[in-house]
Amino acid sequence: MTRPNEGPRTKDQIILFSKMTVNAGQRKEFSKHLLDGMEKIKTDEPGTLSIVLIEDEANPDVLYVMERFKDQAAVEEHMNASAKVRDLFAGYIKQREGGFMREVTGFVSKDD
Repeated sequence: MTRPNEGPRTKDQIILFSKMTVNAGQRKEFSKHLLDGMEKIKTDEPGTLSIVLIEDEANPDVLYVMERFKDQAAVEEHMNASAKVRDLFAGYIKQREGGFMREVTGFVSKDD
């Protein structure tokens, strides 16, 4: 998910990058729950600017999620909204690594 016309990137933006190892054989179902939540994020969280879900081709139980937020207030809004589904997601996740980061430079894109 990326928001159209979000404007220029600023130093206030925050990245949450996570590597998640799910219980054996549950990646497809877990990914579906994540994707289903995108519509709610689009409508209810204007400060969540983009989300990328990446499945590891070498390991069928691993996926990565990168979320980009406008600022700290947007992170807090997202975390509060995520609390409602945290128990559901916890049943899938065997291990989670990663954390909050700051963007140094964006992707080079032919669309920009």
